[in-house]
Amino acid sequence: GTALRLTPAEIAHVGDDLPDLPLFRQVGFAIGVPNGHPATHGHVHHVTTLPGGAGVAREVAELLLRARGNWPFDP
Repeated sequence: GTALRLTPAEIAHVGDDLPDLPLFRQVGFAIGVPNGHPATHGHVHHVTTLPGGAGVAREVAELLLRARGNWPFDP
């Protein structure tokens, strides 16, 4: 496979529980979910609108694409 060679600042991580805390500290964009463990919310840059298991991956993909200016679906 091809290595992406990303720095930690270029990586996002979505998590919902205490084992995610070390990763939240290492990545450039830490994302939590509203139904995640309450202790995680103070360690993330963003909390999704949707709860985990209800479309978070799609929400995060759209968020990241919009931030990059690559969201092609706006009228």
